[in-house]
Amino acid sequence: VSTQSTGFHRCLAMPPARVARRVAQKIATRETLRVLVTGGNGFIGRHAVTSLAAAGMRVLVGSRHPTVHPLLTAAVGGRSRVLRFEALTDPAAWRPLLQDVDVVVNCVGILRPRMGESYDDVHHRAPAALARACANLGVRMIHTSALGLHADAQSGFLSSKWDGDRAVMSIGAADVCVVRPSLLDGAGGYGAWWLRAVARSPIQVIPTGATGQIAALTAGDLGDAYAVLAAAPDLDRSDKDGKESWRDVELGGVTEYSYSEYLDLLREDYRISSSAIAEVTIPNHPEDNAKRECWLFTKEVIAGGTGGWLDAWLTAQAHKQPWRVWVPDAATRLGAHVCDLFHATPFSYGHWILLQRNNVPSPNRLPELLGRQPTPICREASVAPTVEIAKQRQRAL
Repeated sequence: VSTQSTGFHRCLAMPPARVARRVAQKIATRETLRVLVTGGNGFIGRHAVTSLAAAGMRVLVGSRHPTVHPLLTAAVGGRSRVLRFEALTDPAAWRPLLQDVDVVVNCVGILRPRMGESYDDVHHRAPAALARACANLGVRMIHTSALGLHADAQSGFLSSKWDGDRAVMSIGAADVCVVRPSLLDGAGGYGAWWLRAVARSPIQVIPTGATGQIAALTAGDLGDAYAVLAAAPDLDRSDKDGKESWRDVELGGVTEYSYSEYLDLLREDYRISSSAIAEVTIPNHPEDNAKRECWLFTKEVIAGGTGGWLDAWLTAQAHKQPWRVWVPDAATRLGAHVCDLFHATPFSYGHWILLQRNNVPSPNRLPELLGRQPTPICREASVAPTVEIAKQRQRAL
């Protein structure tokens, strides 16, 4: 994205040496880092906000509708900023939004184009403009991407992300990190709930060509990784202590699964009761918006998705042996295009491409970042931290 016509880089440019030192100086003086999470109300963004706030950082929720989750916004002191990525494709547009910000964690992404929002604007041009603005202002940028991207992908979803990654990484003076997680599991994710629903279903449709391996990780671990990267004194450390830099980080769980093996894991998970989930008390009659939000949040955690009779029925089916239908590649490809056309289910043509390739980190930097082994993919382990947040919110109410 060119800034020649705006003159933005001329009026805001910061010497490269100061760019890399800004976060380090704040850490050295024990100043509180100010972090803007773009897409802060989304699946990944909510987990990022939670982990960053827990690490003692001053978090701002950036979103099209930043007040859609009142308790999330309240948990960070009501700090929020309205962001519309389709309108932020010029670095100058980012200037007011980056005032008093030290770090940006970009969690914005769209599964399919929407009215006024294209893949290119949201995944490529806006992140490129954000990276340029961050470089000029001396703000660290942590950009969320994905594993499995490649230049020749015949998918607008994947190719736009690929273009965005290249644009972000091409800005040499930037204090930037691109994070590439494998498949995510956790409360609040539409795709995560959908996979758990398929895993519990009495009939499972398995694409024959889904031969790629995945190394699923929890969204909570990804959020914790963001907190570590945000507070790292230097992302580009390769020339100082012999360790690899944090500029391009691949993350995943410790175990690799095929698609069918992963469904087996999730199905087995529902055969085990969760004491952590049972501890949460849900108000029977929410009296105000705050209590209603807490109730809905907790309901989502307990159900692992939408809640109600559907989740209860699916969970009951998990105790039975499923009937698997193996679908030829041509039928899977057609089904993916139909889902894209009607915006039905999280399954898309881009996901079909990813299922055919290995989606595992090489190397996996998550244990190094967390200082521990990644959280296992199980309902209790991934939900328990979120349940604790819900209980704290209920006590506050």
